[in-house]
Amino acid sequence: MTVDYNLVILGGSLEARYAAEIAARQRARVALVEPEGGVARGLWGDAVRVQTLQHLMRICRQGQQAQAAGLSWGDACSQPELKPMAGWDWASALVDYQSQGRSLANLSALGVDVVVGQGKFQPQPRLGVAVNGRVLRSATYLLAPGSSPLQPAIDGLGTSDYLTVEQFFQPTGLAQWPDQLFVLGDDVRAVELAQLCRRLGIQVTLVVSSPHLLPMEDPEAAARVQYHLEAEGVQILTQATVTQARSLDGKVWMQVGNRAIAADHLLVAAGRRPNLEELALAPLELAADQKGLRIDRLLRTSHPRIFACGAAVDAYPFANVARYEAAIAVHNALSPIGLMRQRVNYHTVPWLIGTDPPLARVGLTEAAARQRHGTDVITVQQSFQLLDQAQISCDTTGWCKLITRRDGTLLGGHIVGPQAGELIGAIAQALQQREKITTFSQMSHPHPSFMEVLGEAARTWQQGRSRQHPNRLDLWETFYNWRRDWDQG
Repeated sequence: MTVDYNLVILGGSLEARYAAEIAARQRARVALVEPEGGVARGLWGDAVRVQTLQHLMRICRQGQQAQAAGLSWGDACSQPELKPMAGWDWASALVDYQSQGRSLANLSALGVDVVVGQGKFQPQPRLGVAVNGRVLRSATYLLAPGSSPLQPAIDGLGTSDYLTVEQFFQPTGLAQWPDQLFVLGDDVRAVELAQLCRRLGIQVTLVVSSPHLLPMEDPEAAARVQYHLEAEGVQILTQATVTQARSLDGKVWMQVGNRAIAADHLLVAAGRRPNLEELALAPLELAADQKGLRIDRLLRTSHPRIFACGAAVDAYPFANVARYEAAIAVHNALSPIGLMRQRVNYHTVPWLIGTDPPLARVGLTEAAARQRHGTDVITVQQSFQLLDQAQISCDTTGWCKLITRRDGTLLGGHIVGPQAGELIGAIAQALQQREKITTFSQMSHPHPSFMEVLGEAARTWQQGRSRQHPNRLDLWETFYNWRRDWDQG
């Protein structure tokens, strides 16, 4: 029996619109069902807002560094300073402008059948999506819903005044700028906003339940981020459990272990959950766990015609990962035969955490590499300190860590430092092409540039390997001695 569409996307996220655009450009018949209210503010928008504000703060700090180095704008000019609310408005305007590129009007112009309303699965008599009195039937379906902030199970939190990340960026989120802020959560946004607010002059206490910040990341990389935050004055409580929350006399009181801590405002950044309840998935009996829907490497759920991406699968909380999943899910949903389908491979997908300096990662951590490959793992670390570009930029605290097998095959890379996002892209490409670390030493990097750190790291790795095989050096020395004796000029 015929169907109306090749793909129906149940959206509410930017990756849903991204998926619809990909399918439409492939000339597939595609429908996008999006709840009223548009795209929920999620991973992409929050990341752009944080990065925009961090960029503005860096400009201010660079101006202060320039003054310290002797550059002056005259008596009429003071040190550059960011006005918080103006920065918030600028960041929000940028997000709104960027999101227009995948507006519903543009998708309609590409041929996407856009349906605004709450879609619900209708499994009988034939699988379809009921929305606005219609039933959309398709060969395949893609779940790419929006997400909502998680509320931790803390006594009194539901009746206390607190802000989510979404509310924090809204003009009505803060009636006035607080003197003290309590940030709760192991989420990436918690770390980013704790540093940002401290730079705006707020006393910040960050509470995380894990042994160190950013528990998904390499401990050495996370420790460097934690060092920068603490050096700037952020109070960090690790392995801490919040048992109670209360709002008293205009303050928020948090019981952390045996300590009671008061602040003007509480910001909860404990992660997000997918908006799946409204889709009526229960009759489909899709396999799921606490993190989200269970999927295979094709991004297919336990139902062979339903795929999922983004918040629905909760793989990694980064916008570029969600877009990567969306592209693969669309490809697999539209592929005529199984042999043409692609498998998701998170090993080669990089991501960036928007602290300052930023943390970027791709591939395995050292612990994961040793668990998988045992003693066949070598790590090399390289500081930015000797780079000419680092000295020019007055930013020498950068650090790079590459993880390889003994034959030089790259397994992972971690960078904490300026231009980390661009540097990690080069490592990701090498991982994708299954190249060895020696590739970086054979490349000629621009000078001066931060890219040179990859070449320095590769040469450090080669020197370490040479010291592990002294007989090879002895052989080369013997050859050079013989060459001098034989070559008489």
